[in-house]
Amino acid sequence: MVAANVDSGRGESMTDLELVKAAEAYARRCHAGQTDKCGVPYIEHPRTVASLLRDPKEKCVAWLHDTVEDSSATVEDIRSIFGDEIADAVELLTHDKSMPYLDYIKRLAVNPLARRTKMADLFHNMDESRFEGREIPERLVWKRANCYLPAFDYLEQVGREEGEKERFYERDEREVEIHLTRHDKRTGTSEKGSREGEG
Repeated sequence: MVAANVDSGRGESMTDLELVKAAEAYARRCHAGQTDKCGVPYIEHPRTVASLLRDPKEKCVAWLHDTVEDSSATVEDIRSIFGDEIADAVELLTHDKSMPYLDYIKRLAVNPLARRTKMADLFHNMDESRFEGREIPERLVWKRANCYLPAFDYLEQVGREEGEKERFYERDEREVEIHLTRHDKRTGTSEKGSREGEG
């Protein structure tokens, strides 16, 4: 369990700003000391995912989306602070590694909050600018082609079928520049669970 260190009064009673700030504070505690494969503090991943989304609840879920998978936080901890809607989305976004990846994607796709947050998560995971000119590991090239791109396309299609017309991510005076390269599928090394910001 991760101590909340935020006013816990369940998400339903928080204002939009309080909800997002509480989620950020909680995520920062959960991911303290973690880094991604590039050596960047891991919190930069949920921060970026949250920045791509418009809706306060989506931003909240974005901050929290890896906390259960990558720390001692539990879904019930999140439920007690942020309420059922947020906790249910975080639970769906937590990948049980015994479940095939695309089955996991199909399961979360039925929840609009989880679906849109996962699209932003995938969007950032496929951003090659994160490597700043360094060679992208072969395993990640394979995973992007065989997992992330099919998942993104599937979630985008579900959104269209649900009547979503707006793009899932935020655009303001700062143009969002995410570089998506659709690699040819090729084999890579086998997957092992490691903290890469690619859940």
